[in-house]
Amino acid sequence: MVDGFTTPMKVVVNGYCPEGPQLDGPGGPVGGQIDCSTLRLSDCPTHENLSSDGQFPFLSSVSLVATNPSTGALGGCYSPSAKLTFSHWAGGFTTYNPAAPEAQLYTCPTPPISPEQCSSGPADRTNYRNMIHSHCKTYTYPYDDGVGLSSCPGSTSLSYEVTFYCPQ
Repeated sequence: MVDGFTTPMKVVVNGYCPEGPQLDGPGGPVGGQIDCSTLRLSDCPTHENLSSDGQFPFLSSVSLVATNPSTGALGGCYSPSAKLTFSHWAGGFTTYNPAAPEAQLYTCPTPPISPEQCSSGPADRTNYRNMIHSHCKTYTYPYDDGVGLSSCPGSTSLSYEVTFYCPQ
């Protein structure tokens, strides 16, 4: 969800993938799955504060809703990072390079932003992050490691079942 989302989804790990910290990585997802099936486009923040803690007041109330510029139809929900940097479907919204001062506390390029600065900065306090975390345990911005970082050992025989649900 670092870039946003268009549909609810669920990933199930089939096979042995130990949970919790491992020697070669953070371990697999809790319960062997990442369930984001309850996400709703209607929950996408329409007044997100992307002002970098007040540095850029003109970004204090930004809609993260992605609408098709040709039809006006709802197409998805941008993450704060994506809204600030993706130029497609921008609809007149000014976008920035990920390292630009307006975007860097949400995109967290390293350097100049350290993982610690990113995790303690405004990216961790957005309505988007809170909304996603209320539905599923996955990344919402770079270094959202406490929630979304997981990996299964490469030496195990695993398969992954991915289910996409109709947008609500």
